[in-house]
Formats: sequence, C-alpha cells, structure tokens
Amino acid sequence: MNISTAHLQRLFVQQPPAGLSPIVYRNWLLGRYLYHKKRKGKDHLLWLEQAQAALLKTPLKGMALLLCRFFQAYPRLKNLQASFYWAHYRALLGVPNAAERLFYERCALAGHWTAGQLERQIRSQWLWRRQYQHVANAGIIGNETAIALPNPIVLDFPPRLPIHNEQQLESMLLDQLGIFLLELGPGFSFVARQQRLTSFSGKRFTIDLVFYHYRWRRFVLFELKYGPLNAAAIGQLETYVQLFDDLWKSPSDQPTLGVVLCRSIDPALLRYSALQHNAQLLAITFERKVNSEK
Repeated sequence: MNISTAHLQRLFVQQPPAGLSPIVYRNWLLGRYLYHKKRKGKDHLLWLEQAQAALLKTPLKGMALLLCRFFQAYPRLKNLQASFYWAHYRALLGVPNAAERLFYERCALAGHWTAGQLERQIRSQWLWRRQYQHVANAGIIGNETAIALPNPIVLDFPPRLPIHNEQQLESMLLDQLGIFLLELGPGFSFVARQQRLTSFSGKRFTIDLVFYHYRWRRFVLFELKYGPLNAAAIGQLETYVQLFDDLWKSPSDQPTLGVVLCRSIDPALLRYSALQHNAQLLAITFERKVNSEK
C-alpha cells in the first residue's frame, strides 16, 4: 500500500468535465485514489501517515481524511453539482446523515445558495426547525409539497438598533430581507409591506408583510407580534386571510396561508383557538441572534 506522490501530482492537473469546478473534480479524484488505497491496506494509521505526507507540500495539507469522506459521500462523479464550489461540499460534509445532507443539497440548488448561506443553514439546524419533520423521515426531503416553515425562525440582526415593537421588527426584517427569505426557504418572493385591504363594507385593514410562494402557488401573510401570541392576533389574522382570498387570490392559487410571527406561544392558544382547526393559520416563534459588526 504505497501512496505515490507522483500519481497524486498527476491528479492535480486533470481537466474536469465541462461545467464542473476544477477544484471539486481534483479533490474528488484525490479522494477516490486515497479511499481505494485505504481499502487495500490493513494498517489505517500507516495509510494516514503516508497520505498526509504525500499532501504535505500541497494546498490540501492535512485533508486526507476529508478527501476520503468526500468520495465516500459522492462515489459517483455524475452526482457532483456543477453550480457548487468546494466550499459547498466542505459545508455538506459536516452533515453526517446522508438524508439530511441530500436535503440541504437540494435546497441549496433550489435557492441558489452561496456556500456561506449553506453553511449558515446547516449551523443553525434549519432542517430540524422546519415544520412537518415527518417529510424528512419519509425520505422525500427537498421535494415536499406540505407547508414547511422553520420554527423558530432565527433572525440574524446587527446590534446597531434595538427592537422593542412590531414596527421596529418589521423595518429590521426588511433591512435583512435576504436573511429572512433564506430562513423561509426556496420559493418565496416578497410582495408587499403594509398591504391595505378594504372590505365590501368599506372597513380597511393592513397586513404587515405579504409573500408569494411559487411552488406552493399561494400567498403567505405575516402578522408580526414582538411579544407573546394572543387571541386578538389570531382573530385578526383569520380575518386578513379570508379577506385576502376574496380580493387577491386567483382561481389557480392555493388558499392563502396566514402566519403570526411572535416571541412566544402559549400551548393553550394552539389547542383552543382557530389555529387548531384552520389549516390556513399558523403561529411560529422567532429568535433574535445578534451579529457583531466589524
């Protein structure tokens, strides 16, 4: 089981298939070579020593085990994504479960995530904050048609401004709209802020935030509550959803979804309010994560 430094050097200059990142292809070839050398040998410590020595004077110093894990996770070249850089795969390799890794990979493709965005979603355990986790257990994650919003939503706010009420929360969400859309997941597009609605009797209402999801083909309304959830907010949202369906929803759209975004939820309200029996209403919490500014 001799690891040939000369052979490794030849792999460094191999040309990738059209569209595939040269670095990703190079690392996949190296991982394949090292993995098969590891399988042929009986002394894994000796293999690791030789592999690390062979990579010592290369940009991949100390990465022998990572390269092997890369090939093990993606043994077929055709499964590598042309739009992914090596940083994407480094983030994905931090997910040990294959089904979870596939979920994040599909979402990154659907949402055109950068490597930094993908790493952020994995680090914040975005998959396990989503609703309807049975979708993941069923093995069809990434293709779900059910409503799947994270709970809680993690908001990355800079510390420059305090947030004490709904107006400040709304302004900060729009200032950080990219992060909010990332949290909601692929398919969401922003429609309106403070959307006005007028009923047939002339009564006027205002919805905090309106989004549209092109895969679900439905509008999603957000009512913001900086404090805990209360019955008044639920009743208000129910009215907004019904009125919005009457005024805005087209025949091809699915029924509008209304979401109360709040700091905390009393379990009794979930059980004894319209949230229990109305599939168009949902309450989720948010957590504020303050990022230090440089």
